[in-house]
This record gives sequence, C-alpha cells and structure tokens, in this order.
Amino acid sequence: MNQKLFKVMSLAAIAATFASCEKDEVKIGDTSVEISTEGAYVVSQGNWGENNGSLQFIDLINKRVSEDIFYKENDRMIGDLFQDICVYGTKLYCTVSESSKVMVLERSGKLVKEINLTDESGKPVSPRYITSYRGNLYFTAYDGYVHSMDTVAYELGNKVKVGDFPEALTVAEGKLFVNNSNHYLAQNEKNSVSVVDLATFENIRTIGVHLNPYDQSLTAADGNVYIVCCGNFGQNDPENGIEPLYSTLVKIDSKTYQTTNLTTASKIASRYDLMYIIYNDYYVANSLSYKTYDLSKNAVTNENFISSAELTDPNSIDVDPAFGNIYISKSTYGSLGEIYVYSSLFKIQTTYKVGYSPAKVAFAY
Repeated sequence: MNQKLFKVMSLAAIAATFASCEKDEVKIGDTSVEISTEGAYVVSQGNWGENNGSLQFIDLINKRVSEDIFYKENDRMIGDLFQDICVYGTKLYCTVSESSKVMVLERSGKLVKEINLTDESGKPVSPRYITSYRGNLYFTAYDGYVHSMDTVAYELGNKVKVGDFPEALTVAEGKLFVNNSNHYLAQNEKNSVSVVDLATFENIRTIGVHLNPYDQSLTAADGNVYIVCCGNFGQNDPENGIEPLYSTLVKIDSKTYQTTNLTTASKIASRYDLMYIIYNDYYVANSLSYKTYDLSKNAVTNENFISSAELTDPNSIDVDPAFGNIYISKSTYGSLGEIYVYSSLFKIQTTYKVGYSPAKVAFAY
C-alpha cells in the first residue's frame, strides 16, 4: 500500500478490532459489464480490518468497469486485505492477507476453491504476493516460506524457507527472486533477496540489497530483475543518528546477481525498455514525481510525465502490455479509489471509480 497510509492504517487496525467482520457490498462500478477473455482486473485491497476488499473487471474496448464481481458471483466479500492476484490460464489466483486465504476463481469471479493458510500448529498465516511459472503458482507468506500450488487440483505443494517476512517476487532465468522485507519482527535474511531454483525448489542464494525491499518486483524485457527498496522513506533525524535512505530502484542481474542502484522510486511498471516510476517518499516534502527510466540507456528520460499537481495520492502503477496505456490508482484511506488511465503519450484517456485502496491492475489477454 501507499507508504503514507501505513501509520494511519496501524491506528485503524486497532479500531478495527471492535468492528464487525461482516460488511455489506461496496457499491461500485457498472452492473451491466460482461466479463470477456480480454480485459483487466482491478484489485482493491480494502480498508484494514473492515473486510471490504473488492475485485472488478475493466472492459478495455468499451472503457467501462464492472461492479465487484466476487461479491456478485459469491454473495459475500472477498475478505480483509485483498493482497494480490495472478491471472494464469483460465483462472484467477488471489491472496487475501489478513483473512489468511488463497483463492482460486473463474475469470467471472466465481469461487472454485478456498484454502485457509495455517502453520503446523493451526495458527493462521498471511499469504502475500503471488506469481506463476510453468503450471504452478508460487506465493510468499508470513511464515517465512514461498509456497507452491498446482493448477490442476489446486493443492498446496512444497515450500521453501526464505526470509522471515517475504513480500513481492518475480521469475527470471528459471529462478524466483523473493524480496525479504525489513519487517520490525524480522530476524533472518531481512533486507535481502532470496533466489530459489525452481528446478530443485531450493533456496540457492541470498543477495544483499538496499534497506527494505518490499512490494515491487518485476522482470523486465531485458531479462533482469528490478525491485524497489523503500529505505527509511527518506527520514532525516541527525539528532538521533538517522540519515535519510531514499526509496530506490535496484537492478539485479538475473545471471550474475550483481546489484545496481538506479534512481529514486516507490512504485514501478515496465514495458519494453521503459520503466514507469512513481516516486513519493513519506518523509521527503514535495517528493511526488512521475518519471520514466530507459533501461537500455541507463538514464531517466522524462522527469515529470504527469504533473504531481494533476494526480495526487498515487498508490500503484501498471502498464497494459498490449497497448501501452498506463494505469495509476489514486487512494485516500477511508474513501473509494480511482484508476486514471493515460496513453503511452501521457494523455489522460479515462478514469474509473473503484474500491477502497486500489493496489493493482492485472491484464488478461
């Protein structure tokens, strides 16, 4: 989620203890939108502790967004903190972190299978981010493992130990690259990236990186891995010995594992050789900017492709791999979110009203 929301959400979590776990449907979107084989899915995580995450479908041709398709198909909310989604084959695979669930859905949103994730003692475990590779799904969880799941029976398979609080992950060169965050309870392999060989499903290497790799990880067209390390969000408190460590885009060579810090970044998306970046450090006044970085030139090529005054409070950025349109979510805690769509020439195309705390647009082709 947007780093600026974190402190607010921590307080909200306390209040949510007294809230009911059941919530009414979030009234959003167009009830007449039909789900097709091509389009995009919007993940809105929901307000922490309020069980109001939502899943919507964008009709890219007619430029309309649906109602909450999970609620429509299953007559209940998807859960508390809808973390991530992976579109793979004919199914949608979802992680719902605070509800400790992994879900398999039809493209329509109809529930196929729900897995309650627990540890050996039966204690609920929060699943986090999910990706796919050659017939299997892989997701991180707050038990310190990457879990595998097959796409036939939808059963959990082997798991491999990584850092204590693993987050985003991506596949490159037949290996998983897993962000190990600087969670305040983490003791092992924090501030690092674990490399898991998918042929043997073994953790083969730990790569040290800039402070706090978190929710951004992707494999770009050049075959290398790019992550965002949040640092200390630019906190500067010399009286207490704290120097600013800015949120940073880090390149990991997927063959040599060499790391290179490239530029400031908070959220990222890529298409071809271009990286689209939102930078917005919590402790740095007026830091919000939207820029592009050319991976082939190793340089920032546009310092401000959208005015920071035009679009405030961004929470995520995604790029349509087919058409190049840029999707940026806007999120203010406690209010319904919006998706702003820009062309590849950075001209506004349309906006969509979506659920609470929109965090991802996943494309289906």
